[in-house]
Amino acid sequence: MEKIMMTALAAAMASSVAVAEVTVPNTFVQGTNAVAEDVNANFQALAAAIDESNSRIAALEEQLEAAKSLDVSGSNYAVQSSSASVRIRDANPSGTDDFSSWGVDLFSEKFSLTFNADTDKTVTLEFEIEQEGDLDNGFRLSIEEDSEPVTETLYWNQEGNRLQIAESLGGEPVVEFVVVEGASVIYSADTESVRNENLGHIGCGEQGLDTCYEDYFDNGTLVGIRQTSTQ
Repeated sequence: MEKIMMTALAAAMASSVAVAEVTVPNTFVQGTNAVAEDVNANFQALAAAIDESNSRIAALEEQLEAAKSLDVSGSNYAVQSSSASVRIRDANPSGTDDFSSWGVDLFSEKFSLTFNADTDKTVTLEFEIEQEGDLDNGFRLSIEEDSEPVTETLYWNQEGNRLQIAESLGGEPVVEFVVVEGASVIYSADTESVRNENLGHIGCGEQGLDTCYEDYFDNGTLVGIRQTSTQ
């Protein structure tokens, strides 16, 4: 009876670690006595397979948690910022007059953000390149580029998938990112429009003596891709 119970237990243990390769050193034949040393060797082989399975499961669980994490602490991101804006200026806030001027502004910037795991939650911004294009109502396109390296220290705060950056510790955020599950990507998108804003100066109208009003539309996006992480 003891021999039958041990065989059944060994079979049950083997089925529980089906995800691992299991090879037992000894095979028992019906009607023969089981030697304790051989039985123990089989159990040792099964225990090793179970340990291997547990290690695999633990590694998979760790990878799963990392894939769901939103924590950006210790991560470095390469960020691309792009925006486009359209403006029209005229002397009549009703918009019935012919416009006095219009323009299209294009802006692109590349920089990196490192979210340091320090007490103050500082962010190291390393500027790479900035390009700005302006198309005016004379269809003249001007392009300016700045690639002078600049390093700046900012401050970050995160609640869930909302990530804010401020210029001073505890200050008002200047940008808010959304963190994608797994924290491999952060992004921000913003749209702003203004109608009939009084610019407070003259220069519009046929004679250029009327107060200028402006209609304005701006759309910008920032996307950051994680490059490295200390997590």
